[in-house]
Amino acid sequence: MSVVVDKFIVALLHLFSFLGLAEAQNRLGRRYEEGDGLIKDDNKAVKWYTRASESGHEYAKSNLGRMYEEGRGVEQDIQRAISLYRSAAEEGHAWSQNSLGCILSSGKYVPVDYAEAVEWYRKSADQGFTWAQLNLGWAYYDGKGVPQDYAKAAAYYRQAADQGIPQAKYNLGLMYLDGYGVAQSDELAYQLLKEAYDGGVIDAKKPLNIAKSRMQNE
Repeated sequence: MSVVVDKFIVALLHLFSFLGLAEAQNRLGRRYEEGDGLIKDDNKAVKWYTRASESGHEYAKSNLGRMYEEGRGVEQDIQRAISLYRSAAEEGHAWSQNSLGCILSSGKYVPVDYAEAVEWYRKSADQGFTWAQLNLGWAYYDGKGVPQDYAKAAAYYRQAADQGIPQAKYNLGLMYLDGYGVAQSDELAYQLLKEAYDGGVIDAKKPLNIAKSRMQNE
């Protein structure tokens, strides 16, 4: 995209934002947050996210919640962040559903509630959100919020792995290495762990070598 065209788009976003179009306000906020075609300015990002969220824009609620959670462009306010995430999550926003689940399961800001966290992970995962699929896999593997079930853990790890998430490939690779929830397979373990390691999961190196050694000794 040429600089001229991008400047024209930014000008239109400002125009439509001032006219009250929530989609334009959210997109303009994102531009300010990322410094995309504009000077990066978290305060202005919060301003436009706020206006869009007041119109009920679910993506803007999620973006504004993130700003409150991280304390960028606004004083950190976890309860406000949770309220915004919950509002967007209830409207079906997958990212917010997963984020709400993460907050509820971490115990960092609020008392731990694994059962509710799993509910939100599941709603997000059902929409194909990869990180929720990974988190739901962890929940089933550890038995937090749901009865421990290695087969279901493997199934959710596989969903996320199929979408390219290195951590999911690592987790699933370990399950194939040990035969938890799946039929034991050094070949599949090696393949997944190799992809995880190549994707930046350093912890995959040791089990990767174990799988390789087993295959060589067969």
